[in-house]
Amino acid sequence: HLIAVSLDLDGRITFCNQYLADLAGYTREELLGRLWADTFNPADAAFVARVREGSIHPHEEMFILTRSGERREIAWNNTLLRDDAGRLIGSTSIGEDVTERNRAARRLLLQVQVARALAGAPSMDVARPLLLAHLTVALGSWLGVFWRPEPDGSALKVDGVFITDGDDGEEFAAG
Repeated sequence: HLIAVSLDLDGRITFCNQYLADLAGYTREELLGRLWADTFNPADAAFVARVREGSIHPHEEMFILTRSGERREIAWNNTLLRDDAGRLIGSTSIGEDVTERNRAARRLLLQVQVARALAGAPSMDVARPLLLAHLTVALGSWLGVFWRPEPDGSALKVDGVFITDGDDGEEFAAG
């Protein structure tokens, strides 16, 4: 299951295989002639600019958004297309959907990080902020809250809060 797609110098889809259409939720006829960046990923406008310059990366990972809004991670192999006179006319890319593989790798990394945090902590009080931080970031959230039941089980109280600032900086406040 490989994606095959060709773009002209304007970033319009000139060829796509059925697998791309099926994966993305379109028909091939709907995709032909559409602008790639408008259809799948606005950040790919930079790729189209690099095609025009003749300086694409032969291998890269980028995401596409399907018609339903699902994000799929694709590992691409890219090549420039030239006409018989050697003039640049576009690009062809072959891609593999690596979404599930990448998710599994991120899960494994999280498990290793959590195991290391637990193994290196002398007590759960020390491990709790580390666990909360890892889980918050791994789940793609900006806020994590650790709740603890009252001794009598009547209510829950906030025992820790982890907030990311969006710039990979973190802050932990115990409750």
